[in-house]
Order: sequence, then C-alpha cells, then structure tokens
Amino acid sequence: MLHCRKALPIALVWFFLALAMPGQTGLLAVQSSTEKAIKLYKQAQKEKDINRKIALLQQAITQKADFTDALYELGVIFRKDAQYLRAVKILEQAKNSMDESTSPERRFEIYYELAQCYSRTGDFRKYEQNLRKTEQQTNNNAIRSKLIFDLASLYFKQSRYQEALDELNRGIDLEASNRSFYENLIALTRKNIQLEQAYRIALEAKKNGNYAHALEIFDSIHKITPGFRNVTAQIAELNTLLSAALDTSQRAEKDVPQPAANDNTAAIAAAHPDQARTDADTGQAVIANPAVQATDSTALALQTETTPARIDSTFRLALDAEILDSSEGLEIDEETVAKWQNMAVIDSLLSATRSALDSADAERAAELLAQLMELAPNSRDVWLLEKRLTRSFPHQAAVLKTNSMRMRATRYLTGFLMVILPVAGFIALFPGPRAQYLIALKKYDAAAGIYERLIEKQPERLELYPKLARLYLLTNKRHDFALYIYKTIVQLKLEMENRDKITTILTQAYLKEATPDSDAIQLLENLLKEEQNRKSRDGDDTSS
Repeated sequence: MLHCRKALPIALVWFFLALAMPGQTGLLAVQSSTEKAIKLYKQAQKEKDINRKIALLQQAITQKADFTDALYELGVIFRKDAQYLRAVKILEQAKNSMDESTSPERRFEIYYELAQCYSRTGDFRKYEQNLRKTEQQTNNNAIRSKLIFDLASLYFKQSRYQEALDELNRGIDLEASNRSFYENLIALTRKNIQLEQAYRIALEAKKNGNYAHALEIFDSIHKITPGFRNVTAQIAELNTLLSAALDTSQRAEKDVPQPAANDNTAAIAAAHPDQARTDADTGQAVIANPAVQATDSTALALQTETTPARIDSTFRLALDAEILDSSEGLEIDEETVAKWQNMAVIDSLLSATRSALDSADAERAAELLAQLMELAPNSRDVWLLEKRLTRSFPHQAAVLKTNSMRMRATRYLTGFLMVILPVAGFIALFPGPRAQYLIALKKYDAAAGIYERLIEKQPERLELYPKLARLYLLTNKRHDFALYIYKTIVQLKLEMENRDKITTILTQAYLKEATPDSDAIQLLENLLKEEQNRKSRDGDDTSS
C-alpha cells in the first residue's frame, strides 16, 4: 500500500511530461524551420547564379511561408525577368506577410515593386492604389515628388485631367529640381482640359445634327493637337454627313437658284473646305509615365540596385522630350477658347431653331435664325436652316430678310457712331484739335481766335505763336496784336517758315511810324547785317 502511494506522484509527473512533449516538439520544429529559412535566405543573398538564387529563396519560403524578405527578393527577380504575373503573385504574398516588425523601408519597396508590376500587366487601378501606398511609406519629399508625378502622368494618360491637375498642384513645391517638369505637365493638362471641353461641345453639335458647326470645332482642335482623341476620324465622318445633308437639301428644293456672287456660299466654302483628309490618327501624344514606360535593360545584373535610386533613374530617363525640353505650344490662345465658348451658344441656338421648325413655329424659328445670322453668318448649318425656312414658310423668310437688313444697317450705324463720337468729343473738349478742325474747314479767323485766347491765358507757350502767325499771314492781318506776335517770333528767333515775309511786314510797319522806337531800330540794324552777311556769302560762293 505504501509502495503504491510513492509510485502515484511519479506516474503523474510522467503523465504531464508526456502531454507537454508534442507542444515542445512542435515549437522546436518551428524554430528549426525558421532557422533553416534564414540560413537559406542568407545563402541566396550571396549567390551569383540566378537559377541557384531562385531555388534557395523558394526553399526558404517553403520552410517559412510568411518570410517577407525572401518573398520580396524572389518577386523582384521575377519582375526584372519580365515575369510580371509571377512577380505580382509573390509580391502580394510578401505584402500580406507584413506585420509590425516589417521595416518602413521594406514596406515602401514592396508597394513600389507591386505598382510597377501592375503597370506592366495593365491593371492600372491596382497600379494607382499601390503607388499611393508607396507614397504613404516615406517622408522624403524628393521621392514623393517623383511618385506624385507618376500618379499625375497616369491620370493624364487616362484623360482624367482634373485629377492630374490636383496631383500636380499637390506635388509641385516638394522638390525644386522637378519644378520645370511639373510646370510643363500642368500647362499640357490645362490645354487638354480646354481641348476636352471643345471636344464635348463638338460631339453635342454632331448629336444635334449641326454638322458644319461640329466640323468647325473639330477642325480647330485638329490644328492645335492633330492626334487628340479620334478627331481625324470625326472630321472625315462629318464631311460625309455634311455632303449628304447638302444633297438632301438640294433635292428637296430643286427650284432654289444657285447662290449669287454676293451670297455667302463662297465664304462658307472657304471656311469649311470639303477636302479628303489622309493624315493618320496616331493617337493622343501623352507624357510617358516613368512608372509605366521605364524598362530595366540590365535587369538581372543590377542585384544591388536600391528602390529610391531606381525611382530616380526611371523618372529622369522615361520623361518624354515634350516635358523635359519644350514648353512651346502648351497653351491655347484666349481667342480660340472664347470662340469655343461662343460655339456652345451657337449650337444651342441651332438646336432650338431646328426644334422650332419641326414644331412649325415659324416666328420663333425666324427670331432664332436672325440671331444666328449675326453670330455665325458663314455657317452652313445656318444656311441650310434658312433655306428650310424659305421653303416651308416663305412669308416668314421674307420678314427675316427684312429684319436682317435692318440689323445690319443698325450694326453699321452703331460702328460708325462708336468711331465718330469719341473723335467729335475730343475735338469739342480740347482747343488745339478744335482749332485744327476749323483750319480744315478754312475758318481761319475762328481758329485764330482760339489761339489768341490761349496766348492771352498762357503767354509762355511759345509753340502757339508760330501757329497763330501762320493764320495771320493767310488772312493778311496787320493789326497791333498781329505785329506783337510777329515781333515776338523775330526777337526770340522762333522756328517758322515765311520768316522773311514777317520781317518785311515789321519793317514796313516801323518805317510808317513817325518816331521809330528802339526795338524798330534794332530790328532794322539786324536786318541790314543779315543782308550784308547774305551778300558776303553769295560773293564767296561765286568766287570759289
């Protein structure tokens, strides 16, 4: 009995040890697998042969399925070998294996490599997601600047221009050395936003049956950016549709005479030539996305390449020359933008006119057509609608023609008044122009009166004296004030033509006086000296 009591605790100890043995064995096995995985990973890092390196990494992952570093290294090798689908699968495993112990640098590298692989497989939604995740892993503004530019380039390629512009504005101040790239892409993006707006206006005009109007807009887009969307194809289609519309109109109105020489058909033809366009639609010229377009020509050789260095190299090498070297042609002139905006108004009026004709509202159609004839006198759409109104409602067409002539006359009169009224106001307000106007009308006395009043108020204005003297000479004036003007010109030696005539008048006036004053004597002496000098010069010229 005593022996049994002693044996029982020993048996219990062995029983509990037996229960603990499987757990200890499992823990030891996990530790052993992890150690083997780390050992294999370290061997792989030293291995130069690619196939052997891949095999070692795969063995390490077999030993430890959530071995983040090994998964990342294997994914990078597949990416460099252009095996993008395999790389994506392995890098996704690496991403899912990350935990709190994973360093920010490794997180950054995994997200970045995933982004590059998704760009190669064409999954741009996941490329965008991983690119954003990559940016969130770093505080380095130089790197963030490049990543944001990549994202903006993606949005630009996808015609998400407003989103591209938002990203560019967010990243432009992060790195000064990249600012010029940002500025050029911002200019291109704003240009394409304007082109996109014009493109939508043209599509709406085409949808509404305003083919000539749509063609004009597409033509203007084509001149700025020939490869924008499918503009070339749209132009070819609209030329066909417009020709068919013109043929239909001519068949419906066989008795309509050919447009006279003073009609606007010639101007219409000049504005919209129906020529065959053979230029190829080369597709939209967009900026090469560094993330999407970069290639690793030395893929497997650069085993020590770091992710930040790769970001920098692909950013600079893959930038399109249009962004790197050129800022020309990045802006659309304000006149063209205003024209496009005006075309949206015209398209609305065209559609409203067509609706009015369809509902037999002739008065409303004529009213709208009158506005269109002012805004777009050379439009074939307007011309076709006018012919339709003439055919269906001849009385209202006659009223339209009369009103149109009145509007033109009013416009010409308004333009004339806008020119002449400022001129008339200028003449009325300012004495100098008013005097010149009176001289043109040969009202010399009235003009002289203006200069007399000016000299009385401002005798120091010496430029007025010769002007008044000319008027006095024209009207043969020799009253006291005229002699005073002549005398001032001679004494101050003011520049003036007919100076000899003035001196002759003064001489005659002084000789008539009973007692010439000192000024007269001085004048006569000066005239005598001048005459002697002149004769002396003439003699010298003759002898020589």
